[in-house]
Amino acid sequence: MRPRLIITTALCIAMIFQSFGQSEFNKAEKLLNLKAFDLAIKNYETALTKYPENATGYAQLGEAYLMTNQLLEALKSYERAFSLEGTIAPKYKLQYATALKKVGLYDLAESVFFEYASVDADVANHMLAGTEYAKSLLQAPDKYDIVNFGSNSRKSDFGVSFFKDQVIFGSFRDDMKREHDKKNNSYINKTGNQLFTVAKSGADKTVSFLRPDYKEIYNLGPVSYSKDGRMLAFMRNTFTTGSNQIFSTESNMSIYVALTNEDGDFTDEKPFPYNQIEYSYAFPNLGFNGNALYFASNRPGGSGGFDLYVSYFKDGKWSNPENLGPEINTPGNEITPFFDGETLYFASDYHFGLGGYDNFSSTVRDGQWTTSVNMGKGINSPSDDYYLTPDMSDGTIYFTSNRLGGRGKDDIYIAHELMKQEPALAYAEINVPPAVNLDDLAKENRSDVPSAAIINTTTSDAPQVVAVSSAESVAIVSEAKLMDFSDAKLVAITTPSVEAPVAVDEYAEVYFIQLASLKRSEGLMSNYNRLSSYGQLYRFFKSSSVKIRLGFYGTRNEAQRVLNDVHSNGFGDAFITRDVLATSSYEILNSSSSSSANSSFTTDDNGWVNDYNLESSYKVKLASYMDPLKFQVDNVLDLGRLEQWTKGEWTIFILGGFESIDAAKKARITAINRGFVDAEIVEDDNGILSRVSEQ
Repeated sequence: MRPRLIITTALCIAMIFQSFGQSEFNKAEKLLNLKAFDLAIKNYETALTKYPENATGYAQLGEAYLMTNQLLEALKSYERAFSLEGTIAPKYKLQYATALKKVGLYDLAESVFFEYASVDADVANHMLAGTEYAKSLLQAPDKYDIVNFGSNSRKSDFGVSFFKDQVIFGSFRDDMKREHDKKNNSYINKTGNQLFTVAKSGADKTVSFLRPDYKEIYNLGPVSYSKDGRMLAFMRNTFTTGSNQIFSTESNMSIYVALTNEDGDFTDEKPFPYNQIEYSYAFPNLGFNGNALYFASNRPGGSGGFDLYVSYFKDGKWSNPENLGPEINTPGNEITPFFDGETLYFASDYHFGLGGYDNFSSTVRDGQWTTSVNMGKGINSPSDDYYLTPDMSDGTIYFTSNRLGGRGKDDIYIAHELMKQEPALAYAEINVPPAVNLDDLAKENRSDVPSAAIINTTTSDAPQVVAVSSAESVAIVSEAKLMDFSDAKLVAITTPSVEAPVAVDEYAEVYFIQLASLKRSEGLMSNYNRLSSYGQLYRFFKSSSVKIRLGFYGTRNEAQRVLNDVHSNGFGDAFITRDVLATSSYEILNSSSSSSANSSFTTDDNGWVNDYNLESSYKVKLASYMDPLKFQVDNVLDLGRLEQWTKGEWTIFILGGFESIDAAKKARITAINRGFVDAEIVEDDNGILSRVSEQ
């Protein structure tokens, strides 16, 4: 009996200790859910000291660190969690990848997003594409000179607005004391932010409280003034210093509109009539001199967490809020809007960016918002960047960021756009690689045929050609059979470019526009057909994913111009990336660039051009290649519209868009001088090419 009693007693003691341990983790989890992150961290660390094998405890500790932007500590906790045995909720893997991205460890983040694809392939594909976009964005040249706002503190400073010659901002700073703080040492300081003011220019940079002691001072802001300065909108917030300012389920923030006095303080406040207790209304911005209110809310009916809305002041009341639509709002969170009368600036954690929140812009065109555009590196970083506010008086841009290297946890920064330099008017050295002369190829294959005879090849891997001697070439009569392109198909049209020619060899790095990154699919051609007028479509095979890309482009400026049109065509997540032209790593789907105003075409599901209307039938055949990437596109784009035709495995490059045969002849002579010695005039008879006798 005694051994059994001992075993039973030991089991009871173990269960008691296990119960105490679980109780400690439950307490920490409750604090985490209440967003008391600092207390949650202390409780998790205490519990994990006693029970270091609790994988979920480490994962939740990582979440608490992530929410307070302590990213390195978060990564350590997540790594420890995944090294232990035990089942961990999938959401922590997504959080781990997000933390990796926010510190700029993009390759590691991609590997974790790949793992998450087994849980949710759609989310993983979006995150993978966004991470690749981030790497591409970092390669772009610097556009801004960024400086730290001189009035930042060691705490969190955020949310700039302007009143007269003053900068108004929110801060958790504790280096300034109010009168009641000085007189009463026992006074319990609150932890909410306050509103401060400082001169925008001049030698005196003394920071002052915006509101006097006897008024409500905590957890107010940011604020937004009307253009005439007579009214403002502000929010009552639930911010805590150092932690994330927004959660998609937040329900305690609200908007108010008030009148201003001569110092920028406010009075006679009135709640925005659509505030709801169950949801948050936040980050107000007054547009059109106070007659429009832009704001963020997680009210029902949105696209995701927080969406952006606008309400108009008409007939003495605010109109029902209007959602700004899918070009702005996403399944994630869009916050901190600022509308300057032409452009809407806002922050998003779902549109493709460098890390956490990035700043974006959009304008109205034909009554619709254009596709949101990332404001670029500098203004954006792998961390959270928001509250973008342009100073309309001098063109500088203020924004808030919790990026590494700041003075406090959230800092205000000022961006000055770098001066743009005129591009050098220089051409790259033209080095035309040897093209395959189909006439010579025919001679080699049929050496027994006289030089002036017609060669009717029957193989499907090359167009039918004719070999002629130089003495007799002028006497050839224009007939389709002399160069039988009858079953060649037009698949690419490229308009002239103003960029300097760039020589591109295989394995050279060039620019592409990435349209999609797919984990479990190779992509349907029909999804991207409408973009065939902007370039060639490629399917790149990268480890376990497939990238659908448009290109290629010799310069980033050229790619950027096309990207703007791609965004307008509904591919708002498309971005520029660089890659190596290695024929073993991709598959060509289809191509072309926008043709001239006098010609148009469509493509079928297989990528062939059809319904093509041309302004002139005379064209210049330049060369034929088995590998089309060996053709240097930019060497001839200034001569006319470049077309790519295919027959079997051959790609035939042809110049079109000429108003007459004389114009085509001039282009042919220039092409010959540039190294295309076999250039010749051909005629396009509704998609059937034939050689013209008079060259």
